Amino acid sequence: MPLADESIDALVRIYAPSLDSELFRLIKAEGYLITVTPAPRHLFELREKIYEQVNAHPTENETPAGFKKVEQITLNYKLEIKEEQILKDLIQMTPFAWKFNQQTMQSLLAEKNGQLSVISI
Repeated sequence: MPLADESIDALVRIYAPSLDSELFRLIKAEGYLITVTPAPRHLFELREKIYEQVNAHPTENETPAGFKKVEQITLNYKLEIKEEQILKDLIQMTPFAWKFNQQTMQSLLAEKNGQLSVISI
């Protein structure tokens, strides 16, 4: 990154791969790295439509080299989707949207049959 060494007080990394060495270079010695990773059943219901076998994400996230984990908070909730377009929009913003073909989408919508869609986030 085109930033000076130890120039950041706090950095938030959301579902993003990065080099531990680059994070360590950028963040001040007394600074913080806040990392957001998927919960074990993150979008599990959608992934079940794409893959034959779906594995849960790890419950513990790895601490990048050079850092000390201060705290880990786990947040899980069900997202209730009442509109077809909102479900389509959610799928389009996921990294596996390109695998969610028209047939898979129609299958999911038909399965819900006008019912409330509940997705683990």
